[in-house]
Amino acid sequence: MAMQLNERTPQKNKTKFGTVISSDQQSQMVFEDILQAEFQGELGPTCQLENNQKIWTVEVKLLADGLKCFDDGWQKFQTDNNIKVGDVVFFHLVSSNSFHVDIYDGVTQCLKMSDDE
Repeated sequence: MAMQLNERTPQKNKTKFGTVISSDQQSQMVFEDILQAEFQGELGPTCQLENNQKIWTVEVKLLADGLKCFDDGWQKFQTDNNIKVGDVVFFHLVSSNSFHVDIYDGVTQCLKMSDDE
């Protein structure tokens, strides 16, 4: 289930989207149909995800059905950030192929922080 929000700033339009992590997103994070048009031509072949002042590089893969997903590197990002099924992850487009990511605990609904904060 993806949510899409648009935030207008004086400088430019920044795109945000969020998803509740499900069990089928453990190895890949597929962009839902609504996001395909939004990011058409902007993503790939890799993206950078930034959270807690750390950066992960993930591969953007085109699936057989025409959808795009985060693939190689996604599992490491999940593991390093302790993302569990039910957590809510928001992606904020910073620039082409770069996202700032906020992760909310699915139970407490609080923003997850790194262990060193």
